[in-house]
Amino acid sequence: MLSADNLCEVYKSRPTICNIDKAKELLYPDKDVSEYYKGNAEICNRFIKEDKMDDKYLIDMKQFEG
Repeated sequence: MLSADNLCEVYKSRPTICNIDKAKELLYPDKDVSEYYKGNAEICNRFIKEDKMDDKYLIDMKQFEG
């Protein structure tokens, strides 16, 4: 998925479910965007832990506090 100049092109062909903003608008248009992002981050962190990936990939949940 790299272009001739070595740039990532995956975003051009990703499914809607992998496009967090597009999926939010299509599936949950009335949901608060920050709550939607927080929910996605929680799920990502769960997958990272379940797959025993390095903690460096965890999303910092502090950004959703306040």
